Parts: sequence; structure tokens; C-alpha cells
Amino acid sequence: MSAGSLSLGLDLGTSGLRSAVLGADGRVVSMARAIYEGDPTSAEAWWSGALACLKAQGAALREAGIDAARVDRIGVDGTSGSKVLTDAD
Repeated sequence: MSAGSLSLGLDLGTSGLRSAVLGADGRVVSMARAIYEGDPTSAEAWWSGALACLKAQGAALREAGIDAARVDRIGVDGTSGSKVLTDAD
């Protein structure tokens, strides 16, 4: 990881989603949180929570004068081994 690299972490919890952007030194650059709307077990709720966090992270980085293109890795975790079956739609 280069000194200018940033990492984005997304944590899908039971009632909401949390995210953080970290610098190469492990310093927290920004954090965001979204509460799931509707059924917290639905993929749509997880997706809308992720989008809300990503938009908030983008805004926080812009406000701090940091180029979001510096995010070069993303980590995602969840509370359990939930499976969401999808199709082409």
C-alpha cells in the first residue's frame, strides 16, 4: 500500500451499516453510518444502506479535499453467513 492509498471498510450489521475510510497508516479519515430502511434482512435494505454510506463517504472526502480515487481497496464484512440468492435481474 502506498502512502497515499486509502482503504474503505463496510460492516453490515443487524440494524445498519457502518463504514470507515482509513489511511495507509491506519488513521481513520472518515466514518459513516446508515440505518436499514424496511426489512433489515432484505438485500435491498443492505444495498440502500451501502449506497447511503458510500455517498456520505464521498461527501466527507470531498469536504476534506481528498480525492476518492485514492481508495484502492475495499473490505466488506457482515454479522453472519447470510446468503442472498440473486438472478440476472
